[in-house]
Amino acid sequence: MNQIDADAFNEFERRGWAENSTEAYDRAFGPITRRVVDELLDAAGVVSQTRMLDLAWVMGLPPCQSAGKV
Repeated sequence: MNQIDADAFNEFERRGWAENSTEAYDRAFGPITRRVVDELLDAAGVVSQTRMLDLAWVMGLPPCQSAGKV
């Protein structure tokens, strides 16, 4: 079984995040994500005064869109 070089992996991740800006991520995935956010919020039962915790949404689209929704 191959061992993973943790330092090499960490450097790879660091470079990737440094070189790939949030703007590039938004250009690639923003249009797709924005198309489904309202359906996700509806499925989650988000209504006025719903408290939400944003986990792993790189651009924070669901919480931002929910602010306009509720």
